[in-house]
Amino acid sequence: MILEKQTEAIILQEGLIGDSIEMSLDLDSAQVLMQMLSKNLYSDAIGSTVRECTSNALDSHRRINTDKPIIVSFKPNTDNNYEFSVEDFGTGLDDDDVRNILSKYGKSTKRNSNVEIGAMGLGFKAPLAYSSSFYFVCRKDGVERKYMMYEGEEVNSIDLLYEKQTTENNGVKIIISVKYYDRREFYNKIAEQLAYFENVYFDCGEDISNNFNIFRSEDFQFSELSDDSYMHISLDNVYYPLDFQKLGIEKLYFPVALKFSLSDGIFPTPNRESIRYTKEAKSIILKKIETVSTYFIEKFNESIIECEDLISVISYYNEDAKYYKFLNIDKKFNINLIKNFTKIKIKQPILKNVKDLDISRICFVKDQILGEYVNKFTIRNGRMSENKNHYHSINITNISSNNYYIYNNRISGIKKEYIKQQVALNKNTTVYLVKKNKKNTLGSFINKNKIDYNTYYNLLELQQYPKNKWRQLIQEFQYALSTITKHFINIDDIIVPESFIDARKKVKITTITSNTTQKRIKLKGDIIGKMAVDLERYVDGKNCKWVSKTYKLEDISKTKSLIVYGGNDDIIMMDELFNITNNNYNKKKKKVEIVQFSERELKNLENVDIHNLIKFKTFMEGKNKPFKRLITAYLIHELIKKNPDVFEKKDQLSKLSKDLSDKLNILENYKKEYYCHSNVNIYTAMLDVAKDNNLYDEEMFMIYKEINNICNSYIFLQPLCDKLEYYQTDDSQILNAISDLFKYYKKRIDWKNYKIKMNQDEVVEPLIED
Repeated sequence: MILEKQTEAIILQEGLIGDSIEMSLDLDSAQVLMQMLSKNLYSDAIGSTVRECTSNALDSHRRINTDKPIIVSFKPNTDNNYEFSVEDFGTGLDDDDVRNILSKYGKSTKRNSNVEIGAMGLGFKAPLAYSSSFYFVCRKDGVERKYMMYEGEEVNSIDLLYEKQTTENNGVKIIISVKYYDRREFYNKIAEQLAYFENVYFDCGEDISNNFNIFRSEDFQFSELSDDSYMHISLDNVYYPLDFQKLGIEKLYFPVALKFSLSDGIFPTPNRESIRYTKEAKSIILKKIETVSTYFIEKFNESIIECEDLISVISYYNEDAKYYKFLNIDKKFNINLIKNFTKIKIKQPILKNVKDLDISRICFVKDQILGEYVNKFTIRNGRMSENKNHYHSINITNISSNNYYIYNNRISGIKKEYIKQQVALNKNTTVYLVKKNKKNTLGSFINKNKIDYNTYYNLLELQQYPKNKWRQLIQEFQYALSTITKHFINIDDIIVPESFIDARKKVKITTITSNTTQKRIKLKGDIIGKMAVDLERYVDGKNCKWVSKTYKLEDISKTKSLIVYGGNDDIIMMDELFNITNNNYNKKKKKVEIVQFSERELKNLENVDIHNLIKFKTFMEGKNKPFKRLITAYLIHELIKKNPDVFEKKDQLSKLSKDLSDKLNILENYKKEYYCHSNVNIYTAMLDVAKDNNLYDEEMFMIYKEINNICNSYIFLQPLCDKLEYYQTDDSQILNAISDLFKYYKKRIDWKNYKIKMNQDEVVEPLIED
């Protein structure tokens, strides 16, 4: 690599020049300089070792213009450690090269080349930044030599280990021993540093496969091997992260590499770990970002075509991210992230046959454009339910899946049954029955309190257009709407097969003849209510269904459950109470039963006094064991949520304090038995009552307060437990740190964690009975 030449500086001087002293290197300090240039030059020892060794191999291949692959190997060796090696088949090295070039710091044969990466005379020594020694095997002109480079007592040295004749091709193989605990970092750095290298074969087992794609363009590259999610640089295929702060821009979450050659005016720092951000370099990089941004947006714009229906346009505007995908790479790029770096605008989709209407405006009010239609019924799993709530709107993006049926007046019973059967055959399908119940009017003004989207004036913002355009705009809107409603299946056009009608008649006759059961007669002393039970299928916003059940007053006191009952006014909160009392850790120990009674039955129960029959409002006053357990479990849950690692690492903490570990375990088990995640409303209501009247499970609440106080007082506990491994040795540094901090803040721990020494001269007198 041709280095950037030092130019003549502008010198500020004052007075006359008497003498000029040229600066030079102090040869007596060579040992210190060599130490700095090998051991202390690199902040990323592993990454630099991988990059420099492979770059040297690549330069050697370029010098003889060979397309043979470089072999990068990383795998276990016989010592249960790992070995990293890079082998090339280039020019090779002989003894003279090792003595006169390789052993010299700063000596390089690449400074007049613009195709070779090196130039500093430092890269071959980079492994010394990681290890105190490494091996390299050199083959040249039929002779193979093996050397060891190592840190000597005074200077770094190279020893020749053997020399022999060989018939193998010229080349160099560098071999570095790797500690077992560094293996994952080496895998990561191999993938990071060599993601863009050409003609490299990875012999690294399953962790790094050779089956990955690299998309190479004139101005950028993308490699499936790279894990950098942000825009970065490849300078002659060498990876460099971008320093966005020095560029003065926000981080770009856009995982491509800006491509530069060695002659583009971009230069690395001496250790080649980063780019030099000179004024010129920053200008070149920002210009490249603009070029790449323009490329991607132009490619995206080519993919935008004229749409046939409004659903496709709405889908486009629904997506905040706008993605471009290469055909041969399984990766999507969000071009919204780079749109501010180019003058090219992102193309918007257009709807066929629509010229004047602002389609983007229609997409903005997509939930109102089908306001003429109402979603009346939903069929799911063969069951039809009426949609009485306002939030059952029509989901426009799902219409094209043929799940919407439309009818005019009413649907016959037999046709309903037929549609339900067809839906039931496809278990994962949900069908909606819609009806047109009103018609949009022109309108003339905007209500300041509420915008009426049933008028074209507000829906299309007609005030933005001249009046002579209004008719054309309304017609274009109606056409756009027709591209959606064409997907509705008209129920009136459905013909029910005769075979289905005949089959239904047979079922009806069989049911009438076999149904001989008479209606149950209510007996004296019985009360009929609706008991809360588990849902058979998911229903949004509900936790239970209500099943009719008859209770004998004389038998209620014999049941082991507490029966909480209420009327229709309490049904929402009772639904939530069912969720937190029924879905607990051990369902077999169900202790609370929730029942809804009619107003008449509630009056019958006004004067009934049974110990395990309690009104919902009385239950919520909190003077009962189930209430206290539930709210205590909720407090424990909130404590665990704030200090998750303290509870997760309770077994490790037992080495410091068995009492602390046991109490954490008690709280966790209590929460498992009595807590269930539910709408926070029920817990909030219960907590207000509990705080005002101190209504908790007293024994468990005392443990809770103690642990809560520990977590709040010793604020180091949670963050240190977060760093604590699940399997810690007795000499764990994190565990020792927690122990020392506990001692410092005078928190008592187990005696074995204190260093108690007795004076050898101290005599322990025996106890004498008085």
